[in-house]
Amino acid sequence: HGLQWVQSRVNTVIPGKIAIESHRLSLLQPGLDLYGVALHDPQGLALAGLAHLSVELDWRALWRREIRIKRLLLQDPWTDLAVDEAAGINLMNALVSPDREKETEAPTPQGTGLPFNIVCESIQLTDGRFTFTPSDDATHLEATGLALSAQGDLMAQSASLELTVGSLRFSSPGIRPEPARIVLKAHLNGDQLSVPE
Repeated sequence: HGLQWVQSRVNTVIPGKIAIESHRLSLLQPGLDLYGVALHDPQGLALAGLAHLSVELDWRALWRREIRIKRLLLQDPWTDLAVDEAAGINLMNALVSPDREKETEAPTPQGTGLPFNIVCESIQLTDGRFTFTPSDDATHLEATGLALSAQGDLMAQSASLELTVGSLRFSSPGIRPEPARIVLKAHLNGDQLSVPE
């Protein structure tokens, strides 16, 4: 049960807790499926999670010094982000202990780049949800129906993505605009970024 060992190790170094309901590992067609993933704060409150994470790899690409992700799927991801004046951002409090936050990080030596390439043939995010509540607790932001489709090649510096927000709602005292729908498309080719209208 290697995944349970990794999960327990992670939970010893973060203040919060990561829970996984079930998983499936495939070696014949290399892949990993995680179900019911959730991140809880130190008090046990669920802050983020997803219903299903699926990763499918191509081992043959390793001979070409390449990590090739044939398919990455995130189903029903969600995050409830909140800021407290005393405690700060709830998500950070679940991942980083106050003691480690104060530590001074040593400068990272400059390398010559990764010794391997990373290619993502397909990244799919479906039916995501995001909420944000600032410290005054009066303003509220909610995005539902989040969908993302993307692919990319690190060394070729090429990527494309399409992001859709089905409904974006914002409210604060005296202000409650109509929900908005957002669609964003972008393409990266070398150092050229294009955002079609």
